Amino acid sequence: MSKSDLLSSVQSLKRLIGNSDSEENDTELIALFDNCMQLRDHIENSTLSSNDNELQGAISVCAKGFEKCTVMVNELELFSCNETAEELQTASIRYLLLPVLLGSLNLNIQNKDMSERMKNVEIAEVYFRDFLRRCSDYELGETSLKYFKEILDKENSNGINSDPTFVRERKIQQYKLRKELENREKSLKPALQRPESEEYIRQYYFVLLEKWILIAVDELENLKREKDILKSMPKKADISASTTQEKKTNVVPLKPFIITKDALQKEVFGLGYPSVPVLTIDDFYRQRFEKMVEEQKQNKKGESLQDAAFAGTGFNKEDEDIQKEELIEKDDPISLMKARQWDDWKDENPRGSGNRYNKG
Repeated sequence: MSKSDLLSSVQSLKRLIGNSDSEENDTELIALFDNCMQLRDHIENSTLSSNDNELQGAISVCAKGFEKCTVMVNELELFSCNETAEELQTASIRYLLLPVLLGSLNLNIQNKDMSERMKNVEIAEVYFRDFLRRCSDYELGETSLKYFKEILDKENSNGINSDPTFVRERKIQQYKLRKELENREKSLKPALQRPESEEYIRQYYFVLLEKWILIAVDELENLKREKDILKSMPKKADISASTTQEKKTNVVPLKPFIITKDALQKEVFGLGYPSVPVLTIDDFYRQRFEKMVEEQKQNKKGESLQDAAFAGTGFNKEDEDIQKEELIEKDDPISLMKARQWDDWKDENPRGSGNRYNKG
């Protein structure tokens, strides 16, 4: 299947999804479902890598289309809880496939981490179980459904029929039955092009449903194993991290220590909390500088040494003495008067005269 066919099918389905906001009707539902099935076939037969962005986009669009079909089926009330398989309208039988198709698509979604994968696995499991129970209610595919009943019995009785020989034999039977159903599906499919062949069309969809019952049963068993693996992975990661930490007890880890903005964050995150970098070192020093400048403007009352230090004037005693000598040499009257007063004060107050015990 070419990439252009895939993209063309995606665009066609997008238009149908966008135009399906009007009042629902059978014709619109048929067109939407058929386009979803066509896109799903393109996805299944695509040669693109499973994590290709365009393929993943196609899976997402296809799932949205099937979800829209489900909403329309519910609003049109196509199924009743008290009807039998014989009472189902031929055109409505195909819509019983919606849950299992959605479950299958969810398993094809590629996830970046294990938690997202676990969510998809759980959603797919819900879809598969809903599909199987619905088929059981209509008594469809009794031969295939017996395997689902075995799963339920196993869950209720904690491991009944877990003998490897029995499991292998059951797998062989499932494989043979699935091949038989696929052959019948191929032989009946041409009847879809002949609307007058209603009986063959009904048989085709019943065969298709039974084939998907086998697929759903097989997927449920696979999902159980995958869930067990996913649940155990965090524990393995914790053990691995603990072992690595013990081996590196003498190594100081490189952590992106940060400066938190307030005391509340220090209490919540702790000093050096690495996950939320709330303030960079540059921001911290810029805030400190701005705060210092603001305090200088508010508290400046004189040219004290402390003020000068904050203001950056850099008072220097040697510079002050040199300045005084230069003024005296220029016969500056004010400087001369201050110098004489200072000399007189020193004569009247000799060194040590302030010591009342005269201990100079």
